[in-house]
Amino acid sequence: MKKNPTLKPLVHRRFANRIFYWLNRCWLNDWSVSVQTTNEELPGDSDGFHTLAEVKFLPAYKHATVTARLDSLRELDQQRLDEVACHEISHLLLGPIDVFVGQLTSQLPRGVAQRLVIANWDELKESATSHLQRVLTAQDREVRSKK
Repeated sequence: MKKNPTLKPLVHRRFANRIFYWLNRCWLNDWSVSVQTTNEELPGDSDGFHTLAEVKFLPAYKHATVTARLDSLRELDQQRLDEVACHEISHLLLGPIDVFVGQLTSQLPRGVAQRLVIANWDELKESATSHLQRVLTAQDREVRSKK
């Protein structure tokens, strides 16, 4: 697919609108969130896994940056775009727990056991975040269908 440079602002705006929608819906309006798009690979890209978006956050300061891959966003329909945005905001909801677990795991002796705990936590965190996202988006679709 040939890239159209005029689509970047439109795709970015669509994604940012969904991010801010979910911030509002999840009562996180007191957070300062910036939304970025990039053509670069994201840190989670490895072993054939393609990361659509990521969020970096500081829960204590209620600050976050959401970064999404522009090429991936272009190919998403509205429902999937909404799911990705909700997923990233769900990470903010679980953020304080993530920070706490990170502090605990950093106290473990370095080695195989620590890496295993971190890997298991990462898998658990993504699973919980995805489940929360599915619940939120399903409820949102149900509410909208009744309007």
